Amino acid sequence: MIVYDLNANGEYDIFEDYVYAAHMAEILNTRDSTYNYAWGGTVLAIDYFDVKDEREMPKPGDVYRLKFHRPFDSDDTLRFTVLPETKTDKNLLEEEMDKIKVVPNPYVVTNLFEENVTNWDKNQRRQIMFTHVPARCEIKIFTISGILVDEIKVENSIEARENLWDLNSPGNGTAFWDLKSREGLEVAPGYYIYHIKSLDSGKEKIGKFAIIK
Repeated sequence: MIVYDLNANGEYDIFEDYVYAAHMAEILNTRDSTYNYAWGGTVLAIDYFDVKDEREMPKPGDVYRLKFHRPFDSDDTLRFTVLPETKTDKNLLEEEMDKIKVVPNPYVVTNLFEENVTNWDKNQRRQIMFTHVPARCEIKIFTISGILVDEIKVENSIEARENLWDLNSPGNGTAFWDLKSREGLEVAPGYYIYHIKSLDSGKEKIGKFAIIK
């Protein structure tokens, strides 16, 4: 890496000069069989011309990695932004957990919109949906008397994607329950309690829903 003294004052001015990075080429000196090193070609240039706040500047320990499959040309630019450390807003987390809903609520077992009610040849699964749930959370469903009926592990994080087009993402925010117990039996109509705990923040939400005939 070398500095291009753009303002020609003999010093490196971080907000006014370029830093060029290149690969070095080995050149064999046939006279004494030694190698000399020469500038093998500019790979990229770094500048901080557009930095408006020193908090955007790189800090000790920052690591930048660049991977490309073709040489850069004169029209290519790269810009890195180092954002200041952010703190978790606990009030915002609580507000987000308050948005959790059960749909539909109540769930009507004999609703004619259910295809397996109007047409017994269909095997459409009955299910309810939890909305606005955290990307990584644990959902427990209890009877009104406190007996654990079922448990759902939600892993909608980006890391859990099987394909790039997967809907699994923090923005998905949904989870489904098939109205069956842990033993695979259909649950009876009545009121149920749900408990949702975020595996990242530890925040919790408790609510209830009904299943009626």
